[in-house]
Amino acid sequence: MESALRNVYGDGAEAQVARYRDALSAFELVFGAGDVTVFRAPGRVNLIGEHTDYNHGFVLPVALDKDTLLFARLRPDNLVHLRDTEPGYPPTAFALTPDIPADPRGNWANYVKGAAQLLARNLRGLDGLVVGAPPYGVPRGSGRSSSSSLTVAVAVALAHFNGIDLDAEYRDQRMSRQAFA
Repeated sequence: MESALRNVYGDGAEAQVARYRDALSAFELVFGAGDVTVFRAPGRVNLIGEHTDYNHGFVLPVALDKDTLLFARLRPDNLVHLRDTEPGYPPTAFALTPDIPADPRGNWANYVKGAAQLLARNLRGLDGLVVGAPPYGVPRGSGRSSSSSLTVAVAVALAHFNGIDLDAEYRDQRMSRQAFA
């Protein structure tokens, strides 16, 4: 694990090893022993073009050294069970269905549900532990896209566990949008 983390974090790998080990222990306490896959999504800032990317404008996003980690395991059913290591983020669970109901406005689970809804098909769920606490995680509410990194980590995890090729999905969506341009 240490050599893999050194490739990602460079000189900061030693502190990350402890972070990952603590998270694996926490995952096991909540979800039990077994294989776990780790998904990592960095935070970002836009140097130019804030909020223009979805309005067909130019952006220049830069990834940060702060990230959100999702420690996850495939489930045999269509349920998603998530916990967050930070206080103030209650556990959440929902079924992967074509119409996933939203939680009340402002609830962190809505970011996860949005990613799941985008991929909603006949998916198998996951058990997941979100790790995004400072000093290594993306600070929440700081304008550094902590919600985006959470959304990306969950989308990539669901795609991975369900054999979805996101490159093909994106390519197909881009081609269909061009037909309407």
